[in-house]
Amino acid sequence: MHTLFLETYRKVTSLFTSQSGQDLPEYAFAVAMIGLGSVAGLNSLASGIAVAFNNVSGEIASALL
Repeated sequence: MHTLFLETYRKVTSLFTSQSGQDLPEYAFAVAMIGLGSVAGLNSLASGIAVAFNNVSGEIASALL
């Protein structure tokens, strides 16, 4: 029984310390973080553009009256 736990421990630690096969998850994580950052940045940019257009339309409306 003791050898079973020891062998399981060795296999689990080798999974965490192994460097092979980690490329795809690392790239997927990087792409996900870039995507989330882009969405957050575009949301604030969109609200800033909407405010600018509202200001311009208000100035045009007041100039025409």
